[in-house]
Amino acid sequence: PWLVILLEMAVVLAASLILLLWLSAQPGFAEELTRLSQQLMEGQVDPNQLLDLFSPYLQHPVILAGTLVLMAGVIPVLEEVLKPLGLWALFKAKPSPQEGFTAGLICGGTFALLESLGTMASFSGEGWALLAAGRMGTAFLHSLSSALAGWGLAVAWGKRDYPRLALSYLVAILLHSLWNASSLLMAAGTLMETDSGQNKILQALPAVSPLIMGVLMILLLALLFGSNRILRRQEEGFRSG
Repeated sequence: PWLVILLEMAVVLAASLILLLWLSAQPGFAEELTRLSQQLMEGQVDPNQLLDLFSPYLQHPVILAGTLVLMAGVIPVLEEVLKPLGLWALFKAKPSPQEGFTAGLICGGTFALLESLGTMASFSGEGWALLAAGRMGTAFLHSLSSALAGWGLAVAWGKRDYPRLALSYLVAILLHSLWNASSLLMAAGTLMETDSGQNKILQALPAVSPLIMGVLMILLLALLFGSNRILRRQEEGFRSG
């Protein structure tokens, strides 16, 4: 988990530097940021002024698209490739698909636990309960996606079935991307100006995104329990045979 977190921090830092370079090229931004920075050091600036400064730029289509690519594209791929890294210690043991699924589940659950502990420890306030509920969904996501990856690795090692390995990773990354995209769009909708006609669709996202995430959570649970039942039947059939 710490390797994933460090690499994610490096990716976000690189993206932030690119964002700052882009912002510095925008007319008037550097001067306004310098003025607010001086007022901030003197204790004379309202934090909302900084939000007002950045908000128009954060609504730019290029920034929104880049953030979506980063959070719903790069980050899911990075996490799904590295979360089950510990399973490679079982390569010579040739685990069964059931054992690969279980080991992947443990990898994903451990990652989700550490990630949630870090997030919850740094947050307090009225939205704590809502954040905790959201982290439950994230725990299901990480556990299931790594379990699918673990199953795919075990199948590839034992039966040389690489198409199933590719499919398991594809499904894991797709589920992760959908979850991150829903969370991101929900946050982006809150930044949209309420009087901006061209952002009416984005303004509706805060209300729609929780429904999408709720459906995804139900889907994750169904896939988790459904996969468990299928693998149990396969294991019982193997033992009886």
